[in-house]
Amino acid sequence: MIEIRNVVKEFDGFRALDGLNMTVPDGAVYGLVGPNGAGKSTAIRHLTGIYRPDSGAVTTDGEPIYQ
Repeated sequence: MIEIRNVVKEFDGFRALDGLNMTVPDGAVYGLVGPNGAGKSTAIRHLTGIYRPDSGAVTTDGEPIYQ
């Protein structure tokens, strides 16, 4: 399971993610859709460990992604 809990990410005073919550159960397929600037790429970068959240947690099977 992938979980994003209360993730906040700021860039130079701009909040790209403001308390993002998302749960993806094992075996599920999800898509991220939204307008430009909605935070889709920022969320993906957190899921892959490229970005570290300013606050909140991103986990896979209960283990933190960013170490």
